[in-house]
Amino acid sequence: MHKAVYGAEANHPDIGTSYNNIGLVYHTLGDYGQALEYHTKSLDMCKAIYGAEANHTDIATSHNNIGSVYDSLGDYGQALEYYTKSLDMRKAVYGAEANHTNIGTSYNNIGLVYHSLGDYGQALEYHTKSLDMRKAIYGAEANHTDIATSHNNIGSVYDSLGDYGQALEYYTKSLDMRKAIYGAETNHTDIATSYNNIGLVYHSLGDYGQALKYYTKSLDMRKAVYGAEANHTAIATSYNNIGSVYNSLGDYGQPLEYYTKSLDMHKAVYGAEANHTNIATSYSNIGSVYYSLGD
Repeated sequence: MHKAVYGAEANHPDIGTSYNNIGLVYHTLGDYGQALEYHTKSLDMCKAIYGAEANHTDIATSHNNIGSVYDSLGDYGQALEYYTKSLDMRKAVYGAEANHTNIGTSYNNIGLVYHSLGDYGQALEYHTKSLDMRKAIYGAEANHTDIATSHNNIGSVYDSLGDYGQALEYYTKSLDMRKAIYGAETNHTDIATSYNNIGLVYHSLGDYGQALKYYTKSLDMRKAVYGAEANHTAIATSYNNIGSVYNSLGDYGQPLEYYTKSLDMHKAVYGAEANHTNIATSYSNIGSVYYSLGD
């Protein structure tokens, strides 16, 4: 309709917004090629409207969203480049020292990339900046999704550093806040993520019963959210993690079943011939089971 109103070839903010929103849907569906295409269209249109060198919130948003797609694709160099462009532009728009939700989001996203790159010091620095800014905006004691996300992400860095006490503390803060926001009995992706992450810590601590309990809660909730038969990276991750617990327990039949489910689902999401870290991890895990079996 926007094209019908303004013209199929017109540059207009509403058309740019539509491109952006379509890109977000494709990203959520795991169709990263289409997501990148629509976010790039949105960026090009915003630059045509506001100026190629202009500092504008819409351009910053497009840079952020393109960075997010590259992050999902595992192209962390490109992700960091676009996230940094977005952060610099947002600071130019709102002020370098301003507390603003968009700046907090940029700090968070850059922290995620550094975490993926294994630079835990930088990751912790950016996630802490994001948490501090979010508390300044919403209130130090407020229950808010962004604050819960920052707690979760800081917990994840501590988990990677092997500081499981700190990891469990931050993950539990995040879970409690998410339940307070969405409802204790609600099925929600964020709550499922918290269950999953707490399971990771218990697994690392060697408490396999607790790990299996939390991983199973996460899997059940993810199936309730996305559909019992849906192909989704989050469900595939749950299968992988449950398989990993059974592998640690020496029950090799069970991990082979769950790792294979995870592999099949990742192939369905990314493509049977795609090169992706999640697919590589699944192959590695299945190989590990066969090795343990002496095959």
